Amino acid sequence: MTRQSEKILQTLLFTLGLLLVLQTPDASAHRGGEPRLVDVEAGDFRLSVWTLPVPLETGEANFIAFVAESTTNESENSFVRANTPVLDAEIEMILKPIDGGDPIVLKPDHEEATNKLFYETYFELIDEGGYEGVIRVESGDRSGTADFSFDAARGTVEINWFRYSGIAVLIVAVGWFIFQLRQDDKEEEVA
Repeated sequence: MTRQSEKILQTLLFTLGLLLVLQTPDASAHRGGEPRLVDVEAGDFRLSVWTLPVPLETGEANFIAFVAESTTNESENSFVRANTPVLDAEIEMILKPIDGGDPIVLKPDHEEATNKLFYETYFELIDEGGYEGVIRVESGDRSGTADFSFDAARGTVEINWFRYSGIAVLIVAVGWFIFQLRQDDKEEEVA
């Protein structure tokens, strides 16, 4: 193998290694979420609601709801364990901008949920500002409603400075290797 082909191989391996390091995978797992309702009694149910991202901002938003059996069951022959999930509920969330505007109607379900014990929905939150939310739950002849509120900030554009600086280093390194190859060629022509 000649000196020039060794340099080319080194350049390619260096470039491949740098590209592998710069590839940052997106995380698909939940990061907890911000609680909006926590185990609130709502009619025949107990409800909890979380939102992502934290803090909530315009752009893609994620609402997660947990519906549990109410622990106040009046039948003496019935025993309900606290936080027993209700998996057959129909849920509707209505988000109304406080400053006016069209309400957003959401129908969280198990289809989009990472954890199938929860009801979840993703949507594009366009306007910043305060919102009042209502969650309505129905399962058979049982129902429940709870209110919550939240603020959404203007979303920021995230710049991955690590990735861009890595690309700049890669360009400089490739340029340097090409410069070195040309210098080696000139030295061989002179000799």
